[in-house]
Amino acid sequence: MLKSLEELNKLKEEFKQLIRIREGSFGIKIAVSMDDCGIVSGARETVKSFLNELGKQNFQDASIIQTSCLGVCAQEPLVEVSITGKDKITYAKINSERARQIVIDHVIGGHVIDKWVIPGINH
Repeated sequence: MLKSLEELNKLKEEFKQLIRIREGSFGIKIAVSMDDCGIVSGARETVKSFLNELGKQNFQDASIIQTSCLGVCAQEPLVEVSITGKDKITYAKINSERARQIVIDHVIGGHVIDKWVIPGINH
C-alpha cells in the first residue's frame, strides 16, 4: 500500500517508463511472438522480463512489441531483436532469465548470443 504522495509519484514515473518502452519509436525493437504457442510456452513472462530489465538498466532506446506466429512453434517463445543498421536476430526458447541476458549482452552490449539464435531465420 502506498504511504505517501512521493511513493505515488515514483510509481507513476515507473509506469510511464514502461508504457514508453512498449509504445515508443526507438533504434532497437524487441518483438516477442505472442501467438497461442508462444503464450503457452511462457511469452508473457518473457515480455515482463524484458520490460523489467530494460527499466532496471534504465535503457531507453528500445521498444517491445508483440508479434504473431513466426512459424517455428517448437522453438517458442521466439524473440526478434532488430537494431537499426544491423541484421535482425531471432532467438529461440527465450525464458525470463534469457530475456534478461539478451538485454544485457545484445541490446546494451551489442553482442549476439549465438547459442540461442535460430539459424536461417535471421535477415
